[in-house]
Parts: sequence; C-alpha cells; structure tokens
Amino acid sequence: MLQNLQQLSLSIWLAAAVGIAVASLAVRWFRQTFELAGFEFPFKVIFKRREKATPAPVTSQPPTLLTAPPPPATIPTLRPAREFGVETSGVSQSQLTVGDVAGRDLKKAEGDYLEAGAVKNVYEAAPLPLASGSGIPPSRAARFVDRGPIVDRLRKAIRAESAAAIVGVGGVGKTELARFLANEIEDTSPGSVLWITVADRPLADVHRRMAGALGVTFPPNADAQSRYEILLAALGSSRRTVILDDIRAGFKPHLPFCLPPTPPCAALVTSRQIELPGLPLGAMHSLDVMTEAQALELLRGVEGLAELAAREEQAANDMCRLCGYHPLALDLAARRLLKRLHDSRAPIAAFTQNLKDRLAQLKTGEGPLESLSANFELSYADLSESDRVRFRRLAVFAATGFAPRAAAALWGESEDQARDSIERLQNASLVLPAETAGRFQLHDLLHEFARLKLREAEERDAAHRAHGEFLIALFGEHYTGDPSTAPGVTHELDNLRAAAEWARANGEGRLLA
Repeated sequence: MLQNLQQLSLSIWLAAAVGIAVASLAVRWFRQTFELAGFEFPFKVIFKRREKATPAPVTSQPPTLLTAPPPPATIPTLRPAREFGVETSGVSQSQLTVGDVAGRDLKKAEGDYLEAGAVKNVYEAAPLPLASGSGIPPSRAARFVDRGPIVDRLRKAIRAESAAAIVGVGGVGKTELARFLANEIEDTSPGSVLWITVADRPLADVHRRMAGALGVTFPPNADAQSRYEILLAALGSSRRTVILDDIRAGFKPHLPFCLPPTPPCAALVTSRQIELPGLPLGAMHSLDVMTEAQALELLRGVEGLAELAAREEQAANDMCRLCGYHPLALDLAARRLLKRLHDSRAPIAAFTQNLKDRLAQLKTGEGPLESLSANFELSYADLSESDRVRFRRLAVFAATGFAPRAAAALWGESEDQARDSIERLQNASLVLPAETAGRFQLHDLLHEFARLKLREAEERDAAHRAHGEFLIALFGEHYTGDPSTAPGVTHELDNLRAAAEWARANGEGRLLA
C-alpha cells in the first residue's frame, strides 16, 4: 500500500509540473499575441531593469568632414528595427531599435528589462569570427625603411583620432607604411586595428568585412546607408583605427560610407587617387619615391645583399638610380639579383649592366606586387579611354617634362582643357609637377610604361608628328638669338632634340627641314 501511495504522489507531482509548463507556455503565447497586436498585456510582471550599455549614436548621412558623434546625453531616438527588416521571434518589432539589435545575429537573453514604462526583450550579439581581410597583412620588406617626416605626420593624425590618407604612385610603399603604423598601434593597443584591403571589392563586401571584424551582421535587405549606420553604432562606442588600403577610382564614391566616426576612432586610407571624398582638408599626405639614402638602406636590408652592396658601392648606387628609387622596382630587382649572385664576381654590376628593358625584367610573377608593369596597369585601367590616350601620348616628351600648351597640341584640345586633363592624370598619380614651375613630367618608370602603351596602341608615329609640328610652330614664332626674350621656349630645347632624333631615325625629313 505504501508503494501505491508513493506512485500516486509521483503522478500528482508529474501532473502538476506538466500543468505549470503548459500554463507558462500559454501565458507566453498570449503575451506575445497581445504585444504583436499592439496591446498592453494585462498581467505583465515588471522586472527590475537590466543594466544596458548606452547605444552608440547613429547619423543619417555619411559625413563630408568627419566630426565627433554626439555625447551619450544627447543621443537621438533611434530608428525602429522593423525599418531594417529585422526578423525576431516573439518580439514586438515596434519596440526594438537599431541600438537594441545593431543589425546583429540575435540571441535571446534571460529576462526582460523596463525602459520608458514598457517591457522590452533583451538580446545579445552572438560572437562572430574575424572576417577575412580584417587583419594586418604580412610585410614584403625585410625591414622597414623610415620615409622621413611623413611618418611623424601620420602618427600625429592617428593619435589625434582624426582621418589621414597616404597617396602616391603605385608601388611607392603606401601599404608598407600603413602596415608599419598599424603594427605600432597593435603593440600598444592590441586588437584595436581594423584593416580592410579594398582594392576591387564592392561596397557590400567591404561592409561585410568590417561588420565581421566588429562582430555584427546586417539584415538581409539592408542598403548601404542602413549598413553604414549599423557600423557607426558599433564603431562609435570603441576606439578603433580603421585602415582602408588601396582605394581605387571606382570605389571613391563609396569611401564616405566606410569612414569611422573621428573621434573616438582614427582612419587611415591609402590610394593612388589624390582627391578622396569624405576626408577633411589637410588629410592627404603624399608619399614620393625614396631618396638615394633610403633606396640604399632598402637594398642593404635584404638578407644576402648587405655585404655585397658595401663592396660594390657604385654599382649599388647605379642599381637604385636605374630603378628610379622606386620601392617596388628595387624590391623586384633585389629578388632577381639574389638568384644571380654566383653568375659573376661583381653580381650587382653585372645585373645593372644587363638591366635594359626594366618593365620586362623587373618581374617575378604576374601580380601587381610581382610585376612593375602589372602594378602600373592598375592605374592605367582606372582611367577613362580618352585619358588613357592622353597618358600614353605623353611618352613623346623628354624626361624634363612638358607645358600644358604642348600637351594641348598633342591631344588636340584647348590649353584650358589640357590643364583639366593634366589635373585628372595628377589625381591618378600618373603625372607629377616638374621642377620648373608650370611644367609637368612622368616618373622615369612611368615614362617607360607610357612608351610601351603607345607602341601597343600603334600611335607612335601620329603622336611624334604632332609633337614635332608643335615645336616647329613654337620655335618659328619665337625665333630669336636671345633666349631671355622667350624663357618658356628654352625649356623646350630637350623636347626639340628628342623630336629631331625621332625624325632622323624615322626618315621624317619634312620635320627636320
């Protein structure tokens, strides 16, 4: 009989437990139904408010000039999550805001909290691994070569939690400098650098990589503005240094949708494009090719070449000069030289003597970091078709450069139009100011690249004839025995010699006459 009583007692307890569970589910279902319908649940229990971090501010438009976000005390009312298409099971979307969910994968937390007289469900972000591309890439150089005052200027900008950009010709060392600064930051603030290699990625992919590094995701139907607001919310409460490497021409309109709030964050951008939207005045820092001393330091820093460069000092200087003091060209030359150390008793001198076709020989592969020509091709491909024609025709000028009126004659446009065209090529880091005021030139290696493109386009003869005819007209107009009376003409003497040499080599007697 005692056993029967025990079984009866156990049955009663089980029935009671099942009843409580069913009742709890029923109450939860009714509560969710009421809230989804927009009514107040009549038997709601008010729980003590759970502590919650103040949400980061959200801006409605990407900044033109980056400014600090509003302080927490003035945070505006955030937009309802339903505007972002957030799907949440059993939660009234009218009560959720971007600050609550931040576009993240949602995980139900235990309990509710009270805010503004209404109960809301608490959600926490599910942890996400770092997205591919958000870490600092490894260095190509054996050791970093200090590039002078620009390094300190960039350090100062980052410490001031502002935005800065490193701009310059392809292969000049922009990424290497950004990588050096990023590692400096990581040494003192581990985990604070968010590195994104942009290159030819679309905006949505860049946003996804940034979100992955920050541990957030986006609703499936979020547009660029919505994604940017979510990123701002995540970045606004942290001190991050966001590095956007290799911004190309096609990505320029999207750049403002990737810049973090500064402060509390800092931003560092690298690009061949000199004009970048969304950055404050004074943010552009131009990185030139190396000085002779820096180029020699780079060469000596390569394992296996230090002692050799000291022994063949003049040959090492010649090698740096032939590479145009261009970091990528020197890197590729050093890699090829290492394979030829046993070909001669003076391997640097032998290598330099045989360096005739630099674009073809300074190559270890097909990628932009393995081939000088492939690297320059990225800048060339970013141009419009008409600007590609303009760039390659500049190959006919002498190394000392050209005036806008000479370029205008070559391009068949007015001088004002030519100035605008030159400015576009400058913005792409393909044309540089010459030492003489008002004149422009190509870097030595880019000059060789332009000649290659002119030959491939089969436009050499037409371009050289147009150049020669311009010079004949110019010197005919300013014919004088006193060069001081026509100072602009004297700067064209090198071009006159180059045009005469071409005419003589190609049997263009009419131009020589």
